[in-house]
Amino acid sequence: LVVDDDRATVALLDMVLKKWGYTATPAFDGEEAQRLFLAGSFDLVVADIRMQPMDGVALLRVIHQKDPDIPVIMASGFDDITAAAEAMKAGAFDYLAKPLEIRDLASTMTRALGYRLALRGLLDFNLVVGAYHRFADIVAVSEAMKGVCAAIQRVAPTDVPVLISGERGTGRALVARTVHE
Repeated sequence: LVVDDDRATVALLDMVLKKWGYTATPAFDGEEAQRLFLAGSFDLVVADIRMQPMDGVALLRVIHQKDPDIPVIMASGFDDITAAAEAMKAGAFDYLAKPLEIRDLASTMTRALGYRLALRGLLDFNLVVGAYHRFADIVAVSEAMKGVCAAIQRVAPTDVPVLISGERGTGRALVARTVHE
């Protein structure tokens, strides 16, 4: 499902995805995408963040209510780190800045679809997110720390900047080192 209020962007993504062998369903705003998603079945969603009347983060929340495991790649043409952070907190698989680099989109889609297959048990999860030893120094018992590990798995293979915040002594350096490794 490809969602953007810019028709030219949707047409370009549709053309590229078809060339790569995917079937893309276009939607031109969040509400249309919501109707299509609730009525259909999708493996991946690529959505713009800034849309009216329903923005991409609101759409992401609707999608994850129906299927919390579907990867949603968010994109925005605005240099707005707050929107990107909000999307990641809401459960976006990844965030891409516009104009989209086709190489980055291809890489992110490959990881997202592999992640989806791994969650369904159709692919070895270690092939998608890397071996467990990457997290040997992090103890992830609480739901909060499991969330941190999930975030590390999403951002570590990318080259996007990562802001790690928290109080002194909470393990920011450990998380940074893990992402880097």
